[in-house]
Amino acid sequence: MNRDRPERRRALSALFSVQPEAVAALEAELLLRRNEWCAGLGLATTLHFAKFAVLPGEAPLLWFESSFDGELGEHLDDLWEAAGKAFVDILRHTGAERDLDRAEFARLLSARARRSAADRSGHAGRPRSVIDNDARLDLLAQRFLDSVLPGTAPRSVLEHLHGELVRAEVWLGHWPHGAPRTSWVEQQRLRALRRELRSLCGTDARRRVQPSSEQERRGAGMFSQTSLLWLFTAPALAAARGRERLRRWAEAWDHHAEPRELERIHSARVHILDDGRLLLSLIVDGTSAMLQASLPPSSLRDLLGAEAVEVGSQIWYSAYPELSVHDVLRNERARELLGLSPPVSASRVAALCALF
Repeated sequence: MNRDRPERRRALSALFSVQPEAVAALEAELLLRRNEWCAGLGLATTLHFAKFAVLPGEAPLLWFESSFDGELGEHLDDLWEAAGKAFVDILRHTGAERDLDRAEFARLLSARARRSAADRSGHAGRPRSVIDNDARLDLLAQRFLDSVLPGTAPRSVLEHLHGELVRAEVWLGHWPHGAPRTSWVEQQRLRALRRELRSLCGTDARRRVQPSSEQERRGAGMFSQTSLLWLFTAPALAAARGRERLRRWAEAWDHHAEPRELERIHSARVHILDDGRLLLSLIVDGTSAMLQASLPPSSLRDLLGAEAVEVGSQIWYSAYPELSVHDVLRNERARELLGLSPPVSASRVAALCALF
C-alpha cells in the first residue's frame, strides 16, 4: 500500500460483437470457465469487481467490465497473469485469435473499451489495499474484544486494542478522499434532468423490478452481493436528441448523485449503447427488490421504474463479497478514530464503542 501516492480507482468496460449463431457456445463457455476465471482473479490484488454478460439483441454483444486501482496497462497485465487462459477461451467466441498473447490481449481490450456515461460507488475512492487493511482491522479488533474481561474500562480496552493493531502491522491513519459538494443550482439541474429521464424511459413509479430466479449472489446472509444488469429501450432513446438528453442526465448524476442512493451500491455503471439502449450495471447489497425498496425518490429509482430487460451476469467476481457498503465505511471510520493521536477523549471512546 503506497501511502505517498493515493491510488485512483478506475473502470474498464468493453463490448465485443458476437455472431448470433455463436451465442449458445459462448454462454456454455462462460459457465465452463466460471470457477477457473474467478479463482484466477482472486490473485489480482488491485481488482475490486469484474463481470461478463451476454447482451441480447439483433446484434448480440459480450459485455466485460472491471473496477481496479492504478493504471490501465498494469490492470491488463494483472488480468492476463491471473486468468489469461480463461480470457482466451472466452474471447475466441467473439472472433479473437486462439493464440492471443499478453500484448495482443491488452490491445484487444483497449480497442474494445467504452467510456461509461456514469460510474458511481457508495465507497468510491477507497483503494482495494485500504479496504483489505480495514477488513483485517475489524477482524483483529473483534477477536481482541471477545477476549476482554467484563467490566474493563472502555478507554483502557481501546488503548490496548491500538497497541495490538500496531504490533500486527495494521495501518492506522487517514486516507485522503474528497467529499463531492452539490450546489443548489446543480440540484435543480439534476431535478430537471430527472424529469426528462422519466419522459424518455417511460417511467412508472408503481413499477417494480422483479429479481430473476437464476441470479447468482456472492457472500452470505440477506445482504450478500448481487450482480444486476438491465437494458432499457424506448423509441425516444433511439433518436440522436434522446441520446444527448440521456448523456446530460448521466453526466449530472455521475457528479451529483444523492449519497442515500448509493448506500447499498458497490458499483453502478451507466452506458449508452450505439443503438440507443441504456445499460445499467450494478453490484449491490441484497436483491434488486431490496435495493429498489430502500431507494429515496431519486434518479436511480426513476430509472428502475422504466421498462427494462433484465440480463443475467454469466460470471462475475467480487474481491470482498462478505463486506457490505456499510461495512466498508464503518471499518474506515474505526481506522481513522484508532489512528488519532492520544489521549483518547470521551467522545472518541463513545464513537468507537458505537462502531464495535
